Amino acid sequence: MQAESFISIKPSSKKLRQYIAYYYFHSATDPLLKKHFLYYPNHKNAVTVYKNSKIIYQPGYSASVPCTHTPISILYSGIQSQYRIAEIQAPFDKIGIVFQSLGINHFIKGNLNDVFPRTDDKSFGHFGESFKEACLVAYNEPLLDKRVNILDDFFQVNYQAFREENLVKCINYIEGASHKPTVQQLSEQFHTHRRTLLRLFKTHIGCSVKTYIDIVQFRKAVNNYLDPIKDTKKLTELAHQYHFYDQSEFIRHLNKLTGSNPRHFFNSLTTLGSENTFWTIK
Repeated sequence: MQAESFISIKPSSKKLRQYIAYYYFHSATDPLLKKHFLYYPNHKNAVTVYKNSKIIYQPGYSASVPCTHTPISILYSGIQSQYRIAEIQAPFDKIGIVFQSLGINHFIKGNLNDVFPRTDDKSFGHFGESFKEACLVAYNEPLLDKRVNILDDFFQVNYQAFREENLVKCINYIEGASHKPTVQQLSEQFHTHRRTLLRLFKTHIGCSVKTYIDIVQFRKAVNNYLDPIKDTKKLTELAHQYHFYDQSEFIRHLNKLTGSNPRHFFNSLTTLGSENTFWTIK
Protein backbone atom coordinates (compact mmCIF):
# COMPACT_ATOMS: atom_id res chain seq x y z
CA MET A 1 0.00 0.00 0.00
CA GLN A 2 1.25 3.47 -0.89
CA ALA A 3 2.32 5.36 2.26
CA GLU A 4 1.01 8.72 1.04
CA SER A 5 -1.24 9.76 -1.82
CA PHE A 6 -2.42 13.13 -3.19
CA ILE A 7 -4.79 13.06 -6.15
CA SER A 8 -6.74 15.99 -7.59
CA ILE A 9 -9.78 15.48 -9.84
CA LYS A 10 -12.21 17.91 -11.45
CA PRO A 11 -15.95 17.45 -10.88
CA SER A 12 -17.66 15.13 -13.36
CA SER A 13 -20.44 17.71 -13.80
CA LYS A 14 -19.52 20.42 -16.31
CA LYS A 15 -21.92 22.80 -14.57
CA LEU A 16 -20.19 22.29 -11.22
CA ARG A 17 -16.79 23.04 -12.76
CA GLN A 18 -17.91 26.68 -12.98
CA TYR A 19 -18.00 26.75 -9.16
CA ILE A 20 -15.70 23.93 -7.99
CA ALA A 21 -12.18 23.93 -9.46
CA TYR A 22 -11.35 20.42 -8.27
CA TYR A 23 -11.54 17.92 -5.44
CA TYR A 24 -8.43 16.49 -3.87
CA PHE A 25 -7.93 13.29 -1.93
CA HIS A 26 -4.92 13.29 0.39
CA SER A 27 -4.17 10.34 2.64
CA ALA A 28 -1.31 8.68 4.48
CA THR A 29 -1.10 5.46 6.46
CA ASP A 30 2.35 5.51 8.06
CA PRO A 31 1.90 6.49 11.75
CA LEU A 32 5.49 7.78 11.81
CA LEU A 33 4.72 10.38 9.13
CA LYS A 34 4.27 13.95 10.36
CA LYS A 35 4.22 16.90 7.98
CA HIS A 36 4.74 20.59 8.63
CA PHE A 37 3.82 22.82 5.72
CA LEU A 38 2.98 26.36 4.69
CA TYR A 39 0.14 27.18 2.35
CA TYR A 40 -0.36 30.50 0.69
CA PRO A 41 -3.04 33.08 -0.20
CA ASN A 42 -5.33 31.97 -2.99
CA HIS A 43 -8.47 33.34 -4.60
CA LYS A 44 -9.56 29.71 -4.86
CA ASN A 45 -10.11 28.35 -1.35
CA ALA A 46 -11.15 25.02 0.06
CA VAL A 47 -13.45 23.33 2.48
CA THR A 48 -11.32 20.54 3.95
CA VAL A 49 -12.74 17.36 5.44
CA TYR A 50 -10.77 15.05 7.74
CA LYS A 51 -11.76 11.52 8.68
CA ASN A 52 -10.84 10.35 12.18
CA SER A 53 -8.72 13.41 12.96
CA LYS A 54 -9.04 16.12 15.57
CA ILE A 55 -8.15 19.65 14.48
CA ILE A 56 -6.35 22.06 16.79
CA TYR A 57 -6.49 25.78 15.96
CA GLN A 58 -4.25 28.68 16.86
CA PRO A 59 -3.73 32.07 15.17
CA GLY A 60 -2.37 31.41 11.66
CA TYR A 61 -1.94 27.73 12.45
CA SER A 62 -3.82 24.44 12.52
CA ALA A 63 -2.80 20.88 13.34
CA SER A 64 -4.55 17.57 12.82
CA VAL A 65 -3.94 14.53 14.99
CA PRO A 66 -5.47 11.07 14.65
CA CYS A 67 -8.64 10.63 16.72
CA THR A 68 -11.00 7.71 16.17
CA HIS A 69 -13.62 9.48 18.31
CA THR A 70 -13.96 12.23 15.68
CA PRO A 71 -15.53 10.64 12.57
CA ILE A 72 -15.59 13.88 10.54
CA SER A 73 -13.92 17.29 11.02
CA ILE A 74 -14.59 20.11 8.56
CA LEU A 75 -12.73 23.40 8.26
CA TYR A 76 -12.85 26.44 6.03
CA SER A 77 -10.30 29.23 6.39
CA GLY A 78 -11.58 31.32 3.48
CA ILE A 79 -9.44 33.81 1.62
CA GLN A 80 -6.25 34.63 3.51
CA SER A 81 -4.01 37.66 3.05
CA GLN A 82 -0.94 35.86 4.47
CA TYR A 83 0.48 32.36 4.57
CA ARG A 84 -0.77 29.86 7.14
CA ILE A 85 1.08 27.02 8.86
CA ALA A 86 -0.34 23.53 9.18
CA GLU A 87 0.85 20.29 10.74
CA ILE A 88 -0.64 16.92 9.99
CA GLN A 89 0.02 13.62 11.72
CA ALA A 90 -0.63 10.32 9.94
CA PRO A 91 -2.65 8.28 9.62
CA PHE A 92 -4.99 10.81 7.98
CA ASP A 93 -7.56 10.88 5.21
CA LYS A 94 -8.53 14.27 3.76
CA ILE A 95 -10.99 15.42 1.13
CA GLY A 96 -10.59 18.95 -0.18
CA ILE A 97 -13.27 20.81 -2.13
CA VAL A 98 -11.46 23.68 -3.86
CA PHE A 99 -13.90 26.34 -4.99
CA GLN A 100 -13.50 28.80 -7.81
CA SER A 101 -13.70 32.47 -6.86
CA LEU A 102 -17.28 33.03 -5.62
CA GLY A 103 -17.82 29.28 -6.04
CA ILE A 104 -18.75 28.55 -2.45
CA ASN A 105 -21.33 31.35 -2.61
CA HIS A 106 -23.46 29.12 -4.84
CA PHE A 107 -23.87 26.53 -2.08
CA ILE A 108 -24.63 28.65 0.98
CA LYS A 109 -27.80 30.36 2.12
CA GLY A 110 -27.16 34.02 2.79
CA ASN A 111 -23.88 35.91 2.55
CA LEU A 112 -20.44 34.38 3.00
CA ASN A 113 -19.70 37.08 5.57
CA ASP A 114 -22.50 35.64 7.74
CA VAL A 115 -21.19 32.06 7.79
CA PHE A 116 -17.43 32.52 7.54
CA PRO A 117 -15.56 31.47 10.72
CA ARG A 118 -14.23 34.72 12.21
CA THR A 119 -12.29 33.23 15.12
CA ASP A 120 -9.06 31.22 15.09
CA ASP A 121 -11.27 28.12 15.11
CA LYS A 122 -12.03 27.51 11.42
CA SER A 123 -14.56 24.71 12.01
CA PHE A 124 -17.24 24.90 9.33
CA GLY A 125 -20.68 23.35 9.73
CA HIS A 126 -22.77 25.40 7.32
CA PHE A 127 -23.30 22.55 4.85
CA GLY A 128 -25.09 20.61 7.58
CA GLU A 129 -25.41 16.95 8.50
CA SER A 130 -26.21 15.91 4.93
CA PHE A 131 -22.70 16.98 3.88
CA LYS A 132 -21.11 14.93 6.67
CA GLU A 133 -23.19 11.94 5.58
CA ALA A 134 -22.14 12.40 1.94
CA CYS A 135 -18.48 12.57 3.00
CA LEU A 136 -18.77 9.38 5.05
CA VAL A 137 -20.29 7.62 2.03
CA ALA A 138 -17.46 8.97 -0.15
CA TYR A 139 -14.82 7.74 2.30
CA ASN A 140 -16.31 4.24 2.13
CA GLU A 141 -16.10 4.22 -1.67
CA PRO A 142 -12.69 2.92 -2.86
CA LEU A 143 -13.07 4.14 -6.47
CA LEU A 144 -12.17 7.80 -6.85
CA ASP A 145 -14.47 8.49 -9.80
CA LYS A 146 -17.40 7.25 -7.70
CA ARG A 147 -16.24 9.41 -4.79
CA VAL A 148 -16.35 12.38 -7.16
CA ASN A 149 -19.88 11.47 -8.23
CA ILE A 150 -21.02 11.31 -4.59
CA LEU A 151 -19.65 14.80 -3.94
CA ASP A 152 -21.08 16.08 -7.22
CA ASP A 153 -24.51 14.79 -6.22
CA PHE A 154 -24.39 16.70 -2.93
CA PHE A 155 -23.42 20.00 -4.54
CA GLN A 156 -25.90 19.67 -7.39
CA VAL A 157 -28.73 19.18 -4.92
CA ASN A 158 -27.58 22.12 -2.78
CA TYR A 159 -26.94 24.62 -5.55
CA GLN A 160 -28.09 28.18 -4.79
CA ALA A 161 -28.41 31.02 -7.27
CA PHE A 162 -25.98 33.89 -6.67
CA ARG A 163 -27.46 37.15 -7.89
CA GLU A 164 -24.64 39.69 -7.56
CA GLU A 165 -23.95 39.66 -11.31
CA ASN A 166 -21.86 42.82 -11.26
CA LEU A 167 -19.52 41.26 -8.71
CA VAL A 168 -19.20 38.12 -10.86
CA LYS A 169 -18.26 40.27 -13.87
CA CYS A 170 -15.76 42.20 -11.77
CA ILE A 171 -14.08 39.00 -10.52
CA ASN A 172 -13.90 37.55 -14.04
CA TYR A 173 -12.33 40.79 -15.27
CA ILE A 174 -9.64 40.81 -12.54
CA GLU A 175 -8.70 37.18 -13.14
CA GLY A 176 -8.69 37.47 -16.92
CA ALA A 177 -6.94 40.83 -17.24
CA SER A 178 -3.46 40.94 -18.73
CA HIS A 179 -2.76 44.00 -16.56
CA LYS A 180 -3.19 44.72 -12.86
CA PRO A 181 -6.49 46.61 -12.47
CA THR A 182 -6.92 49.35 -9.90
CA VAL A 183 -10.00 49.84 -7.74
CA GLN A 184 -10.74 53.07 -9.58
CA GLN A 185 -10.58 51.33 -12.97
CA LEU A 186 -12.98 48.65 -11.75
CA SER A 187 -15.33 51.31 -10.41
CA GLU A 188 -15.41 53.05 -13.78
CA GLN A 189 -15.53 49.83 -15.83
CA PHE A 190 -18.57 48.47 -13.98
CA HIS A 191 -20.24 51.78 -13.11
CA THR A 192 -20.10 50.96 -9.41
CA HIS A 193 -19.02 53.29 -6.61
CA ARG A 194 -15.78 52.34 -4.85
CA ARG A 195 -17.62 52.01 -1.53
CA THR A 196 -20.16 49.67 -3.11
CA LEU A 197 -17.37 47.54 -4.55
CA LEU A 198 -15.70 47.33 -1.13
CA ARG A 199 -18.99 46.30 0.49
CA LEU A 200 -19.59 43.60 -2.13
CA PHE A 201 -16.09 42.16 -1.73
CA LYS A 202 -16.26 42.22 2.07
CA THR A 203 -19.73 40.65 2.11
CA HIS A 204 -19.26 37.91 -0.48
CA ILE A 205 -15.49 37.25 -0.58
CA GLY A 206 -14.21 38.34 2.83
CA CYS A 207 -11.49 40.80 1.87
CA SER A 208 -10.97 44.23 0.31
CA VAL A 209 -10.85 44.78 -3.45
CA LYS A 210 -7.13 45.64 -3.31
CA THR A 211 -6.28 42.53 -1.27
CA TYR A 212 -8.14 40.36 -3.78
CA ILE A 213 -6.28 41.95 -6.72
CA ASP A 214 -2.94 41.43 -4.95
CA ILE A 215 -3.70 37.75 -4.31
CA VAL A 216 -4.74 37.16 -7.93
CA GLN A 217 -1.52 38.79 -9.19
CA PHE A 218 0.51 36.68 -6.76
CA ARG A 219 -1.10 33.48 -8.00
CA LYS A 220 -0.65 34.43 -11.64
CA ALA A 221 3.06 35.06 -11.04
CA VAL A 222 3.58 31.77 -9.17
CA ASN A 223 1.62 29.70 -11.72
CA ASN A 224 3.70 31.26 -14.48
CA TYR A 225 6.94 30.50 -12.63
CA LEU A 226 5.92 26.87 -12.02
CA ASP A 227 4.63 26.24 -15.55
CA PRO A 228 6.92 23.49 -16.93
CA ILE A 229 6.26 24.59 -20.51
CA LYS A 230 7.60 28.09 -19.93
CA ASP A 231 11.19 29.02 -19.28
CA THR A 232 11.88 29.96 -15.67
CA LYS A 233 11.75 33.73 -15.47
CA LYS A 234 13.96 36.08 -13.50
CA LEU A 235 12.32 38.12 -10.74
CA THR A 236 12.67 41.30 -12.77
CA GLU A 237 10.75 39.69 -15.64
CA LEU A 238 7.98 38.45 -13.34
CA ALA A 239 7.73 41.88 -11.72
CA HIS A 240 7.38 43.53 -15.12
CA GLN A 241 4.92 40.98 -16.52
CA TYR A 242 2.57 41.29 -13.54
CA HIS A 243 2.76 45.07 -13.43
CA PHE A 244 4.67 45.74 -10.25
CA TYR A 245 6.49 49.06 -10.20
CA ASP A 246 9.88 47.38 -9.99
CA GLN A 247 11.63 44.31 -8.59
CA SER A 248 11.75 45.85 -5.10
CA GLU A 249 7.97 46.23 -5.00
CA PHE A 250 7.56 42.64 -6.20
CA ILE A 251 9.89 41.39 -3.45
CA ARG A 252 7.98 43.35 -0.78
CA HIS A 253 4.69 42.00 -2.11
CA LEU A 254 5.81 38.37 -2.01
CA ASN A 255 7.41 38.77 1.39
CA LYS A 256 4.14 40.13 2.78
CA LEU A 257 2.12 37.19 1.41
CA THR A 258 4.61 34.36 1.95
CA GLY A 259 6.81 35.41 4.89
CA SER A 260 10.02 34.88 2.91
CA ASN A 261 12.03 36.40 0.10
CA PRO A 262 11.05 35.37 -3.45
CA ARG A 263 14.10 33.21 -4.18
CA HIS A 264 13.67 31.16 -1.02
CA PHE A 265 9.92 30.97 -1.59
CA PHE A 266 10.12 29.70 -5.17
CA ASN A 267 12.88 27.20 -4.33
CA SER A 268 10.85 25.80 -1.42
CA LEU A 269 7.66 25.00 -3.32
CA THR A 270 6.36 21.46 -3.76
CA THR A 271 3.59 20.90 -6.31
CA LEU A 272 0.95 18.32 -5.41
CA GLY A 273 -1.56 16.73 -7.76
CA SER A 274 -2.35 18.16 -11.18
CA GLU A 275 -4.19 21.42 -10.39
CA ASN A 276 -1.48 23.88 -9.33
CA THR A 277 -1.68 23.00 -5.65
CA PHE A 278 1.62 24.03 -4.06
CA TRP A 279 2.85 24.08 -0.48
CA THR A 280 6.17 24.53 1.26
CA ILE A 281 6.75 21.24 3.06
CA LYS A 282 9.27 21.10 5.89
